[in-house]
Amino acid sequence: MFTRPVLAFAALLLVAPGCGPESEALPPSGIYRMTAVTLENDCHPKLDDDYTGEEVVHVTPEWIKVPHVDFLGISETCEACVALAGYRFMQVKFDPEAGEYASEVQGGGCMQNERVEVETVDGETVRSRLTADWRDDGSCAWAGEGCTVVREYTYELVEPCDDCEFPLHQGE
Repeated sequence: MFTRPVLAFAALLLVAPGCGPESEALPPSGIYRMTAVTLENDCHPKLDDDYTGEEVVHVTPEWIKVPHVDFLGISETCEACVALAGYRFMQVKFDPEAGEYASEVQGGGCMQNERVEVETVDGETVRSRLTADWRDDGSCAWAGEGCTVVREYTYELVEPCDDCEFPLHQGE
């Protein structure tokens, strides 16, 4: 299912309710153990994301909402500094024509394009692949003429819940 996307600007994929896969084949919404692994990174080592933690994943036939680490930039003057990053949830809609949960959006600043693909592995596991294409916009020389970071996130069910708060660790 995961393929390297062609660089293109695309709008979010929209779908009418009830057009997703059969709900009995989907894992439940709940608290999931999240593990991130960097599969490809020809941009900068500070954009590697090998992370483990627990967070909420929300699953419906129409969309799946998954957490990701969102890289915002790198300090080119501070060698010991980590990349500036945030935490966000991405709601990825089901595309009935492609038969997958996927969306592609035009980024801003140094990030030119971002594609996220989500798949249900089994009744207790969800996986997503985030592909980010970067290009120097005058403030990120490390990106050069273009580079790509691909991260895979695996979410394993810890506890089902329909009314989990987003994000799980808010206020900590």
